[in-house]
Amino acid sequence: MEIVEVAAALNSRLECPRCHASGSWATKVRPMVRQNSVIHQLSCKQCGDHIVAKVGGGKRRHDSDRVQLQNEYTTLRTLYSAFLDEERLGILEPLGYMEAAGRGILVTRWFMGTDLAHYARGLDACALEDALRLAGKWLLKLHGADNGDRPSQSLGLAEKIEDLLRTYGRTLRTQPRAWEACNLLVRGQRSLEALVVPSVRIHGDFKPQNILYGDIRCVGLDIHWKAIAAAVYDLAPFLNHLWLAGTGKHGLPAKVRYLQAESAFLAGYGDAGPMGALRWAQLYFALCHLGSYCQRGRLGRAYANWKIWPLIERLEGQLRETA
Repeated sequence: MEIVEVAAALNSRLECPRCHASGSWATKVRPMVRQNSVIHQLSCKQCGDHIVAKVGGGKRRHDSDRVQLQNEYTTLRTLYSAFLDEERLGILEPLGYMEAAGRGILVTRWFMGTDLAHYARGLDACALEDALRLAGKWLLKLHGADNGDRPSQSLGLAEKIEDLLRTYGRTLRTQPRAWEACNLLVRGQRSLEALVVPSVRIHGDFKPQNILYGDIRCVGLDIHWKAIAAAVYDLAPFLNHLWLAGTGKHGLPAKVRYLQAESAFLAGYGDAGPMGALRWAQLYFALCHLGSYCQRGRLGRAYANWKIWPLIERLEGQLRETA
């Protein structure tokens, strides 16, 4: 969808939430093309209020784009009131959903912030811990937002292993080190399969790139909030993505900062459950990353050797320690 079409769609259907002017939206900056969407920033020509229009499509267009945006809008409307009483925690304020030229358009109020993957790199040790502790508190708030009183459940480890092998087994079998890591997952499953943990409605794509930080506030993005599962299935991918994104240092200082960040995040969340379950889930997601990048050819394998293998080796040691 062209920029003028987005502005035209909003001008015909959405008045400014601040001054209530009609037909006053104008594009502010060049749209940002993402994998599954295009992000447009617009402002009101009368009062200057800023909004964001998330248009389905992006680099990959699917027939399900409109349904996903509709669901995201419904989720934001459900969650918005749950975060209203939080001074430092929030979500994007939903303003509307519409369709034009066969595309869905989700409109939210603009939040001026930097995603945690970039924000963390410029922080000193104390500020880094504060930011990660806040991210943990945000996730805890999300997990309790629907007030669901659900029975505890197993971690579903057998299903995870089956999915890993079905999707990436052929690739992982060609690498002895990767296959040994898969066997470690199987051995870990045997010791954890009887574990029963609380179940929550998980974010579904929780990572530093989906948390924005302003001056004192953090706001979560791209909330799926559909699956009911153990909290580790949000905690684990977040910690893995934090490792892959880095925290602004190299060598030993990078490891020290990561440990500080990880500890602060888990402290902010509170009860993350048995550490063995968390490390198991992290290793599972890391092997999924490995399989995915190795299927992308030479450059993908080079990235895996640089970033993912050090994470896998670290998690293998931690999982053995918890056995």
